[in-house]
Amino acid sequence: RRWIMRQLLPSADLCGVLPLVGTHYEVVSFVFRALGAKVGARVFWPGSGVYVSDGAFDLLEVGDDAVWGSRSLLFPTNGMHALPIRIGPGANVADRCVVLAGVTLEAEGCLGSGALAAEGFTFPESSVWVGAKDGNAVLLERGVGGGGGGGGRNGGG
Repeated sequence: RRWIMRQLLPSADLCGVLPLVGTHYEVVSFVFRALGAKVGARVFWPGSGVYVSDGAFDLLEVGDDAVWGSRSLLFPTNGMHALPIRIGPGANVADRCVVLAGVTLEAEGCLGSGALAAEGFTFPESSVWVGAKDGNAVLLERGVGGGGGGGGRNGGG
């Protein structure tokens, strides 16, 4: 199934669908849902698309009012396993982020430009992260609960 999806949808623009629908974000959400993603209401999608590797749309969950920056890459699968990527309500994945398998960005959390979200990491509610150091994004603001995330690297800073 993954091979078929890679053949049918090799790029983030969904084979030209995104340029056709432009800024009609609900249409883009509809397309993602049709491909198997769980997508909430009022999601802002970039015109450049969000690349989901291996066509693993069924492993993507996006909450209401989430915002995507341009040219972000999602890798819910790798050579070892396939894990869901969960983007909470009101969360923001900014430009050029790389999100690996099993990541959870809780409600109103933010992955700033160029962030690398390490496999299996949970970014706490309302926390802000950017860039990358030692294989994970760098914490800028702790957010709700004061926790530094789960899964290890760069969580406690």
